[in-house]
Amino acid sequence: MKASVFLFHTGDFLSSPDVQPMEAHEVGAYCLLLFNSWQSDRPGYLTADANRLRRTARLSADQWADSRELLLGKFPLAAEEPSLRCSPRLVQEVK
Repeated sequence: MKASVFLFHTGDFLSSPDVQPMEAHEVGAYCLLLFNSWQSDRPGYLTADANRLRRTARLSADQWADSRELLLGKFPLAAEEPSLRCSPRLVQEVK
């Protein structure tokens, strides 16, 4: 059974050079993607379908167009299954 929680290192998150330049809606979208990837059938992973990711992140089409590259950079395609994206940090937490 997977854990219903994961360690969220607030200091690491807030001081991350990837997070610091994010707009508020991007931080929220990133958190939603992290939380949903943890709750997925395969913790740490998300679909690679861009439209589903946009909806999961709760961004408008315009916001997604502006923020997509930044957010997807935090969830690279999974080498073992290119139909998925993963959060390398969360995948480590699962182990």
